[in-house]
Amino acid sequence: MHLFYLYYISYTYNESTQQSEEAFVRRSLDTLESAETLNLSVDIPEGFTSSMGEFVFDKEDNLYCIKHVSPVYVEGKEYEESDYKTYLVKYSADLQEVWSVDLAEVFTEENRYVQSMIAGGEDKIYLSSNNVIYVMDGSGALVKTITVNTDWINSLTATSDGRVFVVQYGNTGMELVEVDTTKDVMGETFKNIPDTNSEIRAGREGTLLVAGFSKLYEYDLATNTCTARGIVKRIRKESKGRTQANAAYDRLV
Repeated sequence: MHLFYLYYISYTYNESTQQSEEAFVRRSLDTLESAETLNLSVDIPEGFTSSMGEFVFDKEDNLYCIKHVSPVYVEGKEYEESDYKTYLVKYSADLQEVWSVDLAEVFTEENRYVQSMIAGGEDKIYLSSNNVIYVMDGSGALVKTITVNTDWINSLTATSDGRVFVVQYGNTGMELVEVDTTKDVMGETFKNIPDTNSEIRAGREGTLLVAGFSKLYEYDLATNTCTARGIVKRIRKESKGRTQANAAYDRLV
């Protein structure tokens, strides 16, 4: 029996400490009401704090996530840009840290912010910043970079068989542009995509799932058509504060 899980980051405000607290949460989509807080250990220096950004699972159930490390604010103290770090961290299927990479050693000076991250085919992780795609392997090594002919990459997505796409706004609205990861060039453009600020993720073979504001859409890459699949079920927040459903709502265990 296969179980479906939703993974997300939950933020709550602690009144006693007057600090925002972050939790990485797994919820069964079978029961919805049962949620489990998962412990992601991270080694950070004393006097610093960390927060989690984008995350994604690969086909071997390894978890890749972005960790932002910054100094705990002290009034009157001056901070340097180098005090603020962004890491790509890999965790095994049992959530043990495997390695971490300081992205300042990978990204160019102009591209320090990770806009989107996906797991593609052939054990590759794709990260976007501005108009550049950084391709890294399962060991954390930079394989190559791909510069996209656009000013801004909204996000990245991939099909279940590993085809990689850039999501961007074109002259006629939202569009997908396939990335030829062999020749490192942009390929075919796919249009008729519903406007959405949410995720676009792998669906059934040859399709992508588009999370609209009130409906889930299935986009067929062969016919360039989009079909509404029903109302998106709302899930009650964990507690007071903001709950962010991130990149792994389509995770199959």
